[in-house]
Amino acid sequence: MAAMELILLLFFFSPEAPYGQPARANKIFQHVPADAMFVITADVASIGQGMNKGLDKLLAAPFIKKSAALQQGAQAIRMGKQMLMNEVDKFGLDPFKDIRYITVCFSVDPEKGERGLIIVGDRIPQKTFEALINMSGAQPKGDLYIIEQGGSSGPQVAARTKNGTVLFGDQQWVEMALAKKHRHKAMQTLLKSHDKKTYLMFAFKLNETIRNEIRDEAEPLLRPLFTSLEGGSVRLTYKGAEIKVLASKKQYVQAWGGILDGSGRMISAYHQAAEGFLIMAEAFLSSLDPVASLGLELGQEEKDVIETLVTQRSAIHKYLITTFLGSKPPVVKTKVNLKAKSATLLLTGRGPGGIALLGGMAGWLMLSRSHQKAPSVIEGPATTKAKE
Repeated sequence: MAAMELILLLFFFSPEAPYGQPARANKIFQHVPADAMFVITADVASIGQGMNKGLDKLLAAPFIKKSAALQQGAQAIRMGKQMLMNEVDKFGLDPFKDIRYITVCFSVDPEKGERGLIIVGDRIPQKTFEALINMSGAQPKGDLYIIEQGGSSGPQVAARTKNGTVLFGDQQWVEMALAKKHRHKAMQTLLKSHDKKTYLMFAFKLNETIRNEIRDEAEPLLRPLFTSLEGGSVRLTYKGAEIKVLASKKQYVQAWGGILDGSGRMISAYHQAAEGFLIMAEAFLSSLDPVASLGLELGQEEKDVIETLVTQRSAIHKYLITTFLGSKPPVVKTKVNLKAKSATLLLTGRGPGGIALLGGMAGWLMLSRSHQKAPSVIEGPATTKAKE
C-alpha cells in the first residue's frame, strides 16, 4: 500500500476504542527535546487495529459481496494488505499490534539547521531493530549507528534504549535521549491534555524566527492575527477532538476564540450538509431502478457497479452514516482562558466529517499561499527602447 492509501485508511477508519494498554503521556513525551518546535504522536497499535477492523467490516459488507465488480476491488485490497504484512513480517513484528506509539519531533533553526527525532516505542524487539539497521546500511559507533554523515545539523543516527524504545534522528538529540536529558517545558502547556483516550496529537510552538517569517510573508490584513500565534495543538480522541491556540496577547485570544467557535459551528453544519447529500444521492439512485430499463451501453463492470449502487442504495447510505459520518452532529464547545492566553475548541461526537472540514480549510490556506505571485528571478532589469 502507498503512503497516501494508508493516510486515507487512517482518516476513514479511525479507531473506536484503544487497543490493549496505551502508553502513558510521560513515556510518550519523555524524549521530546527542549528546542523542538513541532511534535506529533500516534497510538499506532490502536490506529492499526481501527484501520484493520474497519477495513474488514467494509470488505464484509453485503453490498460488496453482491457486486462482482466491487468484489474484484475488495480482492485487490486484500492482496495489498497481505503484501504489506509479508513485507513487515521480515522485521519480526506486526505493525497493527507491536508498535505501541510513534512520536516525531523536529525544529527549524537558521543557526542549527533542521533537526528531527523519531521515537518508536515501546519494547521493540532487538531482532527487529537489527533488521532495520541492516536494511539501512548504518555503521556502528558505540551505542549509536550512523545512518548519514551529512545533514544540515550533523550526522543522522539510530539507537535503541535499554527498555526497547528505538530512536532515529539528529545525533545530539538521540544522545540526549539516551542520557535522559531532554526537557520540554515550552511544550508542556500544549501536550499536557494528552491522555489514554488520545490516539493522535499534533502540537507546535513557534520561535521568533518563524513568527518573523509569518509577519513578512502574510497578507497585511492577516499579519496581526497570524503574528500573534505562539503555538497550538490538535488532539483526536475516540469521542471527538480538541483544538487549542496560544496567542501573545489577550486581544488576540478573544479573536482566536471567535474563529474557533465559528469553525465549530461550521463543522456541525457540515454534518447536516453531508447527511443531506446522502439523502439526495439515495433519492436520485431510486430513479434509476431498474437499471436494465435505462438502455445504457455499458461494459459489464460498469453495469455491475451501477446495479450495486442502485439496488443497495439504502444499505450503502446506512453504512456511510454509521461508519464515517456519525448519527448526530458533533457537540461544539469553545473555551477562552485570558489568563493562560489560550482558546480551545472541543468537539464531542463520532465521525471524520469535522476533521475533513478543518483539513479542507487548512489545505485552502496553503494552496492560496502557493498561488501568490513570486518575484521573478529570470527577468532582468527593464530596458528602455533606444530612440530612433
